[in-house]
Amino acid sequence: MAVTSRNGWATPSLIALGLLARTRLWVEPDTAVLSWRAADLASVALNYYEHGLRFLYPETHWGGPANAWVEMELPLVPYLAALLYSVFGVHEWLGALLPYAAALAAPVALFALARRVVDARAAWLGAALLAVSPVLAAYSQGLMSDPVMLCLSVVAVLAFHRWADENRPGPLVVSGLAMAIAIALKPTAVLAALPMLWLAWQKFGIALTRRRALWAFAALCLIPPAAWYAHAHALMLETGHTFGVLSGGYSKLAHAGVLASPVFYTRLGVRLGLYHLTPLWALAAVPGFFLLARAPAARFFAAWLVAGAAMLVAVAEGTHQMVYYHFPVLPPACLAAGVGGLAGWEWVRRLVGERLYLSRAVAGVAVLAAVLSVAGGTWLYNRRSDHVPFARTVRAQADQLRAVLRPGAPVVLVTTDFSGGPIDGPLPSIRLPRGSHMSPPELLYHSRHRGWYLAVGWATVEEVESLRTRGAEYLVVADYLGGEVADFRDTRAEVLRHVAARYRPVLDQRDLLVFDLRSTAAPGNTWRPATAVPHP
Repeated sequence: MAVTSRNGWATPSLIALGLLARTRLWVEPDTAVLSWRAADLASVALNYYEHGLRFLYPETHWGGPANAWVEMELPLVPYLAALLYSVFGVHEWLGALLPYAAALAAPVALFALARRVVDARAAWLGAALLAVSPVLAAYSQGLMSDPVMLCLSVVAVLAFHRWADENRPGPLVVSGLAMAIAIALKPTAVLAALPMLWLAWQKFGIALTRRRALWAFAALCLIPPAAWYAHAHALMLETGHTFGVLSGGYSKLAHAGVLASPVFYTRLGVRLGLYHLTPLWALAAVPGFFLLARAPAARFFAAWLVAGAAMLVAVAEGTHQMVYYHFPVLPPACLAAGVGGLAGWEWVRRLVGERLYLSRAVAGVAVLAAVLSVAGGTWLYNRRSDHVPFARTVRAQADQLRAVLRPGAPVVLVTTDFSGGPIDGPLPSIRLPRGSHMSPPELLYHSRHRGWYLAVGWATVEEVESLRTRGAEYLVVADYLGGEVADFRDTRAEVLRHVAARYRPVLDQRDLLVFDLRSTAAPGNTWRPATAVPHP
């Protein structure tokens, strides 16, 4: 595959495409926190801002009223958000700036890497697809670490490739630093080590094991993230709070149940083919992979893609549940699509020959098909995964709580039960033991109240009273996925009777139930629906 060199238009055009795919944040800046993961990071950012910007001690809203330190990946995104809050005030869209910028930079870095080994037109097509990939476009407009991890992974491979070509220490140091931060942000970033290992093997063969520079590089890549995760685990041992990185939560690794289910493979194919690469480009990626594998200089991209496929299966539980777990495989997959797309176009051109009008007509059809593929994938994904209505429902609940609770009062939040079965889909997978933490953070964050989370299945009289003695001022039962308040009434009737007999009701709605644990109930209270009562 020939490599061309003069492409001054590439970077501006890739940035323009990325901006075009990411207009929602500027039209609706209140949508920077849509998902539960974004709310978790926004919670950490707000606690940094309010409690002294101590980078080593990320806190969450659902870990109690004080020192709610949490085990998590490197909190680079929320910490930068907190720094921006301290200058410009608390605006959630500020927290999305780093993921947003990273998603704009990643295609530029991919193009710079790919044009070194493939035709620059194929490199641009692959980078352009990465710029407009629907899922990445959606998640890079909120507080998410994954787009930053993806960008740094590409930068790490690019810098390593430059070092392999030029043998200067600077690019190797840049590669190691980028890789270290990427792994600290998301352990799955270690996937990018395989193309670098392939490049090192091509350059040195078995002698790579005797290269001191490579051993130092490996240490630079691995020791800083290992140190962070060790510190994060120490926080979990002290507080018991985790985002499920090393402890608690649920395992993202593959198991027999998920690997034996056709649902897993169907969903994986649908997500990659419709939402990440989009249909036409997903088809083009198949021949593109084989073309990359045939070209010695570009073979590391094929190795990267094979390793990505293996990773998607190795973390099958995470892959099945979270669509952004596919991000590490996107750079090589997008390039394979670009290479395949260009090869298809060249084949059509040879069929058409020198007939000018027919050639132009075919070119127009090809461009239209490519654009419609991305537009269709974007429309399908947004239609299937529109988080805005849900997020606004939670914000409305939070506004109600702000109106009736004492500002800043610690609360006990009883809501969706992740301990009883799978979250998403028919796989018998996510079953959390009592005491595990997978806490829906949105309502506590948006209402600006800290406190404790109880799944409906965990709520007992003893648990509520224990948390009251630890400082909880309100009991809040809220719908999350739908029906949690009704479930609480039906399955925790003894808790409801106990609380209603002892504490003043504040709010009784179909989706929201609040008791003031500071105040005793009126004598003879039989628990009648209450209207909203402002906090005294």
